Amino acid sequence: MNKKQTEEAKEQVIRYEKRDAAEKKKLSNRLNVIEGQIRGINKMLEDDRCSEDLLIQMTSIYNAIKSFSTQLLKVHLYDCIDENKKYNEEEKQQMIEEIASLVKIID
Repeated sequence: MNKKQTEEAKEQVIRYEKRDAAEKKKLSNRLNVIEGQIRGINKMLEDDRCSEDLLIQMTSIYNAIKSFSTQLLKVHLYDCIDENKKYNEEEKQQMIEEIASLVKIID
């Protein structure tokens, strides 16, 4: 980290947001799967497995991280939209799905 990055990091404010317990558990489970996949790749590396097998597993991890990110974004968007009480549940869900699908397109 260079000097500018260090200064910027010091200036950052840590923000918090309350998450639904069920949603937090779902997200945590996804991260646990990713953690297990990474450990598996490390073991494959230690066992001198071929690069192709490692790359296949890396693709799985990449996709799992994208899936986690999409779910986290959906939760965040729902919370943001929920603050605006003029939308009903169906409209909120439709907006979230539309935004999430657009994010997948540009990813």
